[in-house]
Amino acid sequence: LLVPLLGLAKIRFAALKGTGHVIKALLPELIFAPLLIIVGTGLLAAAGYEVDAPTVMLVCILAFLICYGIGNRWLQSTLAKLKLSDRNIQQDKLYWRRTSSLLFVLTGMHVVINNTDIIMLGLLKDHKVAGVYTVCSKSANIIAYTLTVINAIVIPQISGLYFSKQNDKLKLLVAQGLRFVFYMALPICLFFIVGGFFYLGLYGQDFIEGINALRILSIGQTLNALSGPVAYLAALTGHERLTAIIISICALLNVVLNLVLIPIWGLNGAAFSTALTIGMWNIILVIFVCSKLKMNFYRGIFPKS
Repeated sequence: LLVPLLGLAKIRFAALKGTGHVIKALLPELIFAPLLIIVGTGLLAAAGYEVDAPTVMLVCILAFLICYGIGNRWLQSTLAKLKLSDRNIQQDKLYWRRTSSLLFVLTGMHVVINNTDIIMLGLLKDHKVAGVYTVCSKSANIIAYTLTVINAIVIPQISGLYFSKQNDKLKLLVAQGLRFVFYMALPICLFFIVGGFFYLGLYGQDFIEGINALRILSIGQTLNALSGPVAYLAALTGHERLTAIIISICALLNVVLNLVLIPIWGLNGAAFSTALTIGMWNIILVIFVCSKLKMNFYRGIFPKS
């Protein structure tokens, strides 16, 4: 029941971001829903009800319904202020189908790259190894989350700035965001590389065997973060087909590398496969964005004083 609701919420989320209301886009599902779920399950437990999995899922559905209503109300008021009408909205259904299909492939390949290693470790090794690796993978993903902060600000403005010939403003916007990512991502990466033994030890002694995998994945995710929103820069400037092809090839390569390297190196083989493919598509797209689109945003990260 949550699937269609979350799908509609994603559309509303994107629409609010696209109109510049980033905070309003984020609040319902990221802040309000978790709070409602915590309060709802807490009240049920305090009242003596058995808080089992179906009960919690019911609370989740109710929480997301409430949040969808709040977000939808915000969207309607925002669109009303823009005074849109059917006459000034161009509807090219063929264009939308083609573009959305390519973006669907693009998103799907991201999911493949981010989950292939865990699934194949469970199949080729055992669930214990997969469990250790999952902790390493999810921990390294914290580094990439620093990029989501600037993505929320930059992505809604990419198409508008690019197609209105404001490339300098777009480059400056990305560079300012990457400056934040640089200061946030590198310390986390260094912590995992240097203090990985201590960190994994918090989960238990068995998890320390994943130290090298954590280090490899941290390097890969740091490269991902420091590449900036290159996939969006390419896809949202009319090159979504090329972006989908590049990431799809890397996703297939990821599967092949995992098949070959997991039996040989285990955890480290999965980590190397994932880090390598993440690094590959980021580097290729950075080169494309800097050379083909003439947007070398790295020059503006640390401007000369």
